[in-house]
This record gives sequence, C-alpha cells and structure tokens, in this order.
Amino acid sequence: IRQFLLPSPFPFEKFLEPRVGRMLGKGTKRQLQDNPDYVPTILSYIENLRSAFLKKSGVRLLDQPTETTTKDRVISDDAFCRGALTLGGALQPVEDFTHANPEYGQLFWQVFAKTLGISERT
Repeated sequence: IRQFLLPSPFPFEKFLEPRVGRMLGKGTKRQLQDNPDYVPTILSYIENLRSAFLKKSGVRLLDQPTETTTKDRVISDDAFCRGALTLGGALQPVEDFTHANPEYGQLFWQVFAKTLGISERT
C-alpha cells in the first residue's frame, strides 16, 4: 500500500498584507524582498522534510501543484483561494490565507492522478 500526505497549501499572497498576515506576513514579505537565501532555504527544508517522511515512514509528502504558486514557489497565488468555502458551505473569511478553492483542488487531483499513473478516463 502506498501512502501519501497532502500538506496544506503555502500561505496565499494576501498573507503578505499587514491586515491579514500581521507581523508574520510583514516579516515574510521583507524576507522575500531582501534575503536572496530565503526561498532556497525554505525549498531545501521542504525537500529535507519530504525525504525524512519517506525514509522514516514510507509516506510520500505530495507537492503543491506549481501552477498554484507565485513565481517564488513558496507563496500560493490568490486566484486559488478566491471562492474557498467552509465545510458548512459559506465563503471563507477574507482574512483566511490557508484554504483553497475548487480550482486548486481540481489541479491537485489531476497532478495526484498522474503520480499514481491514473489517466483522466480511468
């Protein structure tokens, strides 16, 4: 049995706005702008985490579809959080920067199906 773990999407772009991400968002925005080592460090950390999961437990940590991120690859494109719903069916609050919409879900499942070798017609 193959096991997979789907991490939450990276924070969405609006996280970088002070009214949403507050101090953490402000600090992240500053790091993205001023520290050229910030993104490679985060991506390296994620790859190390992915390798450790696989080695220790046999669980594969799935990638976020690249089409859903901004050019830096550690922030999600806000287009994929617009219209995200709560479990009760209401729109997520404007300040929410972690829940994705159905378009994100569709892309994820397409990528995951390819990972499993499943075609869209299967």
